[in-house]
Amino acid sequence: MGPGLLAKLQDAGVRAGREPAHVLLSTPAEVLVADGTDTAPLSRADRELVARYPQDVARGLKLAMQATGARRAAIALAPEASEASSALAREIAADGFLKFHVTDLAIDGQYPAGDATHLAALAADRPVPSGGSPEDVGAHVLAVRTLLAIAEADRGQPQTHQLVSLMGEVNRPVTVWVPYGLPLALIVAAAGGLKGASARSSTRSKTRPGSSAGGSAADFVYLEGGPLGGHVARPGAPLRPETNLVVVVPADSRVAAAHLTPLEVHTRRALSTCENCEQCTAACPRFLAGWRIEPHRIVRALVRGMPDDVLASAALCSGCGVCTLACPAGLAPDILARAVRGQLDRAGYLPPIEPAQPRSCATDRRIPRERLLRRLDLAHYDVAAPLAGTLAANRVVVPLDLPGGAKASPVVRDGHRVKAGQPIARGPAGDVGIPVHAPISGSVRLSPLGVEISA
Repeated sequence: MGPGLLAKLQDAGVRAGREPAHVLLSTPAEVLVADGTDTAPLSRADRELVARYPQDVARGLKLAMQATGARRAAIALAPEASEASSALAREIAADGFLKFHVTDLAIDGQYPAGDATHLAALAADRPVPSGGSPEDVGAHVLAVRTLLAIAEADRGQPQTHQLVSLMGEVNRPVTVWVPYGLPLALIVAAAGGLKGASARSSTRSKTRPGSSAGGSAADFVYLEGGPLGGHVARPGAPLRPETNLVVVVPADSRVAAAHLTPLEVHTRRALSTCENCEQCTAACPRFLAGWRIEPHRIVRALVRGMPDDVLASAALCSGCGVCTLACPAGLAPDILARAVRGQLDRAGYLPPIEPAQPRSCATDRRIPRERLLRRLDLAHYDVAAPLAGTLAANRVVVPLDLPGGAKASPVVRDGHRVKAGQPIARGPAGDVGIPVHAPISGSVRLSPLGVEISA
């Protein structure tokens, strides 16, 4: 079953984080972890998916275990996901294999709960080495969306949609299936549009002649991926395939300000304000896990000059944003570290793998999710976002980015007619390449952003 399933995963274009699913599952594992932790603050996608599709999630987990030879698996769900947990538990208990080989992984309400290395360490009962991955302790961590996709691929269904939670300044927070390449502004419209957009636009237009209509970039900021670890996206930009959360916040909010501030300004602030107090490092989850990363030293290296190996340690940053929450001076170490990590990634740098010894205070220093939301002034957005079906689309611009930074090449041309589910682009030749499929039927036009399809 293994080789046949892997071929189906490749044909369906299933992704598993930074690599194609068929590549990850071709590596044997001792234990699999089903990650449904909704780790990004305010996300609801994981719990909604598991509650609605527990049979397929369980089926995908079983297929993944068979492909990798794993004899045990662990389910990691957020404590608030009681409906999803009960639904999945029933499916596992009803399966003659899974009920003897799957257990629950105790996840508390602390942030970040869903870091893959943290979940792998819990499931394998040994620390992931610094610079390493879950595979170094014999574990594969698979998002529940990937497990669903595995079950779909086994039925011959290609990947053309993603599940996204829409939160924040929207009239009706919701979780929806979104066709690949749909612009953010149209996705937000499915949540009833922007909250108070008309009133806010009217107020601003009195003081700023020429300001644009309600919901413009001047009024709101779209955070693709969430308030921590996410990035500012243009309303007209197509949603990235790996995104499962969009949070809309006022442009004058604290969270928006951190993302909108230019990198050079963050650097100058660090130069003049950083007290070298080490509070960012004391809260860093990967430092607490014994990894060789110290955010305060990365900041100092950027603004005052330190050895290259200090800057290189930014490659170990998970982008969780805890260091910024911990900074008493209001600096943004995570934004600085992620900027360096991006440069290292583009240069192909791989950090050394070294033994890790978790620090004894690790558990006590993790941040309760409720406190995190209050600190970010986002607690009022922490509401239900029920799954509300699939968005219809007349036009999409499907990005051609693939896991690991590769790019797919179009296999269609301007004026071609395609059907939903048809391959429109393919990755590099070889085992790592995966196709990109059309989410809707229509006419093709190639653009710098990807493959545009108009119904």
